[in-house]
Amino acid sequence: MSRRRRTNRDPGRGVARRSDAAPSHRRSRRLLAWGVPVLLVAGALLWAPARRAITRRPPPVSPAEADPLVGMSTEEALWTALELNRAGRDAASLPYFRRALHDDAVTDWQVHYNYGTALYNATLQIELRNGVPTYVVRSSWERIALVREAVRQLSLAEGRTHTARERATARAAYAQMVWLWGMPWDAFVAYRQAYSADPANQDLAVRGDGLMDLIRAPAPRGSTGPR
Repeated sequence: MSRRRRTNRDPGRGVARRSDAAPSHRRSRRLLAWGVPVLLVAGALLWAPARRAITRRPPPVSPAEADPLVGMSTEEALWTALELNRAGRDAASLPYFRRALHDDAVTDWQVHYNYGTALYNATLQIELRNGVPTYVVRSSWERIALVREAVRQLSLAEGRTHTARERATARAAYAQMVWLWGMPWDAFVAYRQAYSADPANQDLAVRGDGLMDLIRAPAPRGSTGPR
């Protein structure tokens, strides 16, 4: 019989090493068994609010809803501008006037006239913000730009008038505007020009004469000028 060779490995140690490794595998399996349900529950908890946020997302806004001027006809824009103007909402009427005048077919002097007066009135418009009276157009630079454009629009309106009365109306509006902006001489000349265009309108003569009186003898502080 051949002798079995002895080895230096201790069978006890080998068993001991295997027995030490077994609990590690069991712990891993237990952690895996607990971890998967925990992850599933956490995922469900996170998905619920995400799903609610998705379902509550507002529907997409159409271009017409985002900008009411999109698709609006010239007639609709002009009608809306005039309605806002009559309601005293001059600043809100300006985009609609611009939309109407974007159409080259609009040549009526009154559109330019109404747009010019709305531009000017917007510089004076005041609203309450947190109980404090505030200019709707806050920036002085913006107000100056609006007045400059108002003067241009009144000039366009005057150039498209057909009668002396219409020219006088446009010129008188310019006179009132420059007077309120502190240019009495320009206002006086404009009133005189308006009266020359429409001598039947004695009110224009009275306003011009009243301005000349104020230029010669300035009124006390707070005077509103000729009416």
